[in-house]
Amino acid sequence: MQSPTANRLRPPFYLDDSLVGDIVIQPSYTRHIDAGTFFLHKDVLSRASPVLARLISGITSVSVDEPTTVWKLLIPIFYSPKVPIDFVTNLKGSDGLLDIDLLRTLLDAGRKYEAPSISASVADALMHEPAVVAKKAVGVYALACAFDCPDLARFAARHSLSTKLSFNFSPTEPSLEYMARMSDYHRLLDHRRRCADAARETVHSSAPQIDQPYTGSNNISSSTHFLRSNASKRLWNAITILSGSNMNTISYSTHLTTKCYDQGYSAHLHQSWWIALEDLHRDLEYQPTEDLVRSPSFTRKLLDGIMRCSGPMDASHANAVEVAEILIETVYVCLKEAIDKCKGQDIRCTYCR
Repeated sequence: MQSPTANRLRPPFYLDDSLVGDIVIQPSYTRHIDAGTFFLHKDVLSRASPVLARLISGITSVSVDEPTTVWKLLIPIFYSPKVPIDFVTNLKGSDGLLDIDLLRTLLDAGRKYEAPSISASVADALMHEPAVVAKKAVGVYALACAFDCPDLARFAARHSLSTKLSFNFSPTEPSLEYMARMSDYHRLLDHRRRCADAARETVHSSAPQIDQPYTGSNNISSSTHFLRSNASKRLWNAITILSGSNMNTISYSTHLTTKCYDQGYSAHLHQSWWIALEDLHRDLEYQPTEDLVRSPSFTRKLLDGIMRCSGPMDASHANAVEVAEILIETVYVCLKEAIDKCKGQDIRCTYCR
């Protein structure tokens, strides 16, 4: 018989090849298309799992409860801590989205066989695929809590912020059916509240300001909704570079005035723009994510504000469009920083048993 080292890396090194390995694994045939027999190595399985070590001791063949699809995911992790490039792809369903049922079965197998490498490798693989996790973030968060994966729980919680959630726990909702404990859901909601508070504070000043009525002119109107000092500083720096001015007060377009003074920075917006920030401030309560700023709806509100201003399409309007782009990126960065700060403070390992 050929040595395990010589065979374990030859694809497919485990399927329907009786010349490979010294133990036959026969998964349950839950579906006729799921049939398959695996020829593996006892030494590899025994090192990966004490349960499997006892199960395969003294025999050459064993039947297992998990289907072939799960064992095709388990085996590469048993043989190497680095999962294959297509690992996450194989976790997707026919709809192209992450198959949460398959993920749960896989993690369940890792717990059953007392193989911590399974949950660790799965968590690491998913954390390198944020776009995949984001589409099923609540389900991934629930499983991460249930299977003791605190880093993945933090990661999934962060990427769940774009999902609207009910403040009433309802196990019948598809996205929440994997939530093992109500306390996990409540912690997720608490985290979202803190992220929402931090994000909304970025585009809202607690200092009282008097709103000036909009008269249709191009003058700047003050509002309680303008950027906080850190965001205003970024914006002031950007406008300074753009305008070539180093004055403390810069009105680069009719839509924006930035100020630098002893106590810090401020950015006062044209009424048409602070109405857009007002809407953003409201939306962040339910979707506390920086992606809202780059959404087509927010961009459209800024551009519509420019078009509604009186006067011809002159250089002032062109400047306003340019400043709108800077405003979007400035607010995006500042929102992301504010939300990311909540990650270490609010998502803790106490989520998991």
